[in-house]
Amino acid sequence: MKAFWKYINRWWLVIVVSLLLQGLAIRSAYEQRGYLAYGGEYLIVPIVLLVSIEVERAINEFLEAKDDRRNLEDRK
Repeated sequence: MKAFWKYINRWWLVIVVSLLLQGLAIRSAYEQRGYLAYGGEYLIVPIVLLVSIEVERAINEFLEAKDDRRNLEDRK
């Protein structure tokens, strides 16, 4: 359970923003369709979280590679 709260504390801003976007998307889809249905607008939160995590991972890998390159250059 600690891992869950650690995850929430780390990504709370992304979760809140994606929940707001999801609410707007659900309202918009309802207005367009004229009835309540379940579609892709309910996938906004998981997709935004996955993209955010992957972007952070890619940035970390880039920074680590940059540090490794700098360390190799310093050894020469």
